[in-house]
Amino acid sequence: MRHKGLLWGLMILPVWGLAGGLLLLVSLWPFFQFKKGLNVLKEHKRPLLIFLLLLGLPLLTSPNPTAHGLGFLSRYFLPVLLVHAFGQYLRQTGSSQSLSKALVGGGLALSGVGFVSLFLPRPFYWLGLCLPPKVAAQACLLDFSLLPVFQAQGFAMNPNIFGGLLVLLLPLVWVSFGSEKEDKKGPLLTFFMLGAAILLSGSRNAWLAMACVSIVFFFRHELSPSWALRGATKAVAGLLFVGALCAFVLAHRYSDTGRWVIWKVGLAINGHWRGWGVGILSVEPMYQRMHTGWPQAAHLHNGFLQILVESGIFSSFALFSYFVYRVYKQSRMVLLSSYQKAALTSVLLLAGMSMVDFILLDIRVMVYAAAILACAFYPSKAEQG
Repeated sequence: MRHKGLLWGLMILPVWGLAGGLLLLVSLWPFFQFKKGLNVLKEHKRPLLIFLLLLGLPLLTSPNPTAHGLGFLSRYFLPVLLVHAFGQYLRQTGSSQSLSKALVGGGLALSGVGFVSLFLPRPFYWLGLCLPPKVAAQACLLDFSLLPVFQAQGFAMNPNIFGGLLVLLLPLVWVSFGSEKEDKKGPLLTFFMLGAAILLSGSRNAWLAMACVSIVFFFRHELSPSWALRGATKAVAGLLFVGALCAFVLAHRYSDTGRWVIWKVGLAINGHWRGWGVGILSVEPMYQRMHTGWPQAAHLHNGFLQILVESGIFSSFALFSYFVYRVYKQSRMVLLSSYQKAALTSVLLLAGMSMVDFILLDIRVMVYAAAILACAFYPSKAEQG
């Protein structure tokens, strides 16, 4: 029952955040195992040291130490806790296959919402079972909205988050094509639906990432034993690749240079604090003080720059170096399963997209990324057996 609750929570989360989050929290709770997690950190000195650097150094220079402490809990402590919980789930009772299918199922549900919101002729918004305003404003157990926009979007998702989340799921579709037991028509339709939703998202970042995935997908040799189905799969991959590149070129022709300005302001903030870090949750108000013109931004639209400005040069260098080391070491392992390889590909896609955006700030993307990281680094019980 707990196993099904966790999978359903993952599938519901992108389109019904509160219900999916509560179901996921209840199902994951036995796997958090705080004491065991602390013991793991004590045994591995490097991640513990990086944790202390990310928390401690910016406290010395941050204009708002309290905000930095709270931001540390949401940006670093919670994701690590989720990765550990998903990892324990995989090691004890779960499987990478079921977890991957739940993630892809959530992506399909989100794509469906995007398609409907694109073509719906008039707004539809419905709330039910809401909490009292004194407890929480606009927090409802039933929250369903399909807003007609010019781009496919999910609930409160801008196009970059919507497209980025779906791109992370594309490598997980690969695994089904490599399995002899799987019917290839289902994964082919899934790949097409996710790709079409990404094209409609309007996110240039997601288009480029999908173009990379599609070209790799096109040259895979184990797609299907059926010649006709193999040809159809290559046709879909080629179509999405050409569509993504054309959409990017056309959109880029009429685009602005707002990101260059945002990055320049971010570097100015980092220079003002001499590389020691302004602290988490302090970049946004500092941005507004140092730059009053166009464009105003909620974040720096570059995950690496955001972490650099927040946490400082030393902490950021330690974090990025450890990340590269762990991914490289894991990729060199001989006995990696197909699901671990697909998850590692998604991790690299996330790193690539973080160069021009920071979609991990969205809680739904963060939860999905934690599950993908667990699939990449934790062998499931079935794979161990």
